[in-house]
Amino acid sequence: IHVDAHSTDATMKKAKLFDKKLSIKHYQNPQPNVSQQRNLGASKSTGKWIIFADADDRFPNNYLEGIVQQLKKHPEVDVFTTWFNTKQKNLTDSIILSIMNLGIDLYQSIDQPSAFGALIGCKSKVINKIKFDEQQKVLEDSLFVYTAWKNGYHFHVFHKPTFTYSLRRFKKDGILKITLQGIMMQQMYFKKKDFHSNDFGYLM
Repeated sequence: IHVDAHSTDATMKKAKLFDKKLSIKHYQNPQPNVSQQRNLGASKSTGKWIIFADADDRFPNNYLEGIVQQLKKHPEVDVFTTWFNTKQKNLTDSIILSIMNLGIDLYQSIDQPSAFGALIGCKSKVINKIKFDEQQKVLEDSLFVYTAWKNGYHFHVFHKPTFTYSLRRFKKDGILKITLQGIMMQQMYFKKKDFHSNDFGYLM
């Protein structure tokens, strides 16, 4: 399921190139709101499991097979995320992603489950009850995971398989700026304050 918000980078055109190879449903969302797009996509799904991913996330060929194996090993899981692939050509990128991996593990260990990079898998029964908050300007992914966990759903971070996450924001705006934005957002996240009025310059 592909949901696009009338983007100007030819995303819809490129996505439709795969129509002959895959069974893809395309939908246009009137507003550029990530949470709306995820909720719309989920409402069109008929599967038991849904995996939400951003357009610039990349998966190895065996990613879904790996997820299936993990879910067989952990039948109690209702919501999950996975680690990032840290095997990057650039050492700085590898370090950033390694820190992010350790971060989501740390958050889970202190009962503050989170999902960086917007890669989230969940059972359809979860998204049927708990939607992405369409008023949130940032961290809607982590807040979704935390809300699900607070409602008694089991969350887990899988270390394998890993996916490739784009660090384009770090490269575009600079490591220091993005890091400072991240620190401020995480402080508010720990206090469980909403992000309805402040996007910290991190436009979705």
